[in-house]
Amino acid sequence: MANVDLLLSRLQGVRNTGRDTWMARCPAHKDKSPSLKVTYAGNGLVLAHCFAGCEVQAVLDAVDLTFEDLFP
Repeated sequence: MANVDLLLSRLQGVRNTGRDTWMARCPAHKDKSPSLKVTYAGNGLVLAHCFAGCEVQAVLDAVDLTFEDLFP
């Protein structure tokens, strides 16, 4: 789970919402309440979805990560 831990460590307002699922404030826009869902899908795969519509690339750019950091 090192990949998901790396992403979560760079986000703010992280809270666990279930098994291998978290919500956090999206770093790609001025988020006042958590709108970024992060899921550890197993085998090192990390999924991220911003309910406000930010592209995953924008989220990764905001925390200085790449897709290679999320995929094994």
